[in-house]
Amino acid sequence: MGEGAGQAAAERGRILAMSAPRPHPHFNDKGTLDWHTSWKEALGSAKAQGKLIFIEFGREA
Repeated sequence: MGEGAGQAAAERGRILAMSAPRPHPHFNDKGTLDWHTSWKEALGSAKAQGKLIFIEFGREA
């Protein structure tokens, strides 16, 4: 990812961090975490908030 793309992802992350948490894509977790389905958005949001990323990998039942 180039410098400009990284800055754009970080800016999107800052905007997403200010919005309401997104729900889990497959079940109701009652707002426990803010879920992302896009790596770029997750990375940008984590960088903007100084947080780590938890990756959940699985398949839909």
